[in-house]
Amino acid sequence: MADRVVVMNQGRVEQTGSPEEIFEHPATPFVMRFMGNVNVFHGRVQNGKAHLGPLALDYPDHADAEERPAAGFTRPYDLDVERTAEGGGGFWAVLRRATPAGAVVRLELEGADGAVLQVEIPRDRHEALAPQLGEKLYLRPRQIRVFLDA
Repeated sequence: MADRVVVMNQGRVEQTGSPEEIFEHPATPFVMRFMGNVNVFHGRVQNGKAHLGPLALDYPDHADAEERPAAGFTRPYDLDVERTAEGGGGFWAVLRRATPAGAVVRLELEGADGAVLQVEIPRDRHEALAPQLGEKLYLRPRQIRVFLDA
């Protein structure tokens, strides 16, 4: 395994760094997608807030009054699945499919806007929650990476 990686896009360097740096701190949306599955929420940022589809979160990196298009990215394993909206910070989606895959179960859900979302939860969490197809579940991102559109 290399200790330095260069991610290129159409002959242009997107990011260089260690594999861990690139995976944990992607510099661009291309790198974020290149390094694995993601859920993408499109929206805008303004006055230190990001409004990304069903999500609203603080985004102090853009405190300007000027509204800018943006997208938020979260990995399937960075979405918590609950039956209640206690504590807020998430959104509702309907379970369409559950596929066991070793130690995890891959869930496919549909958001209110029709967007398909991918979620991965540990098998024991899935067994404890026992969600049913067609059930409305509350998704809360633990981590979301926001990029302003160029």
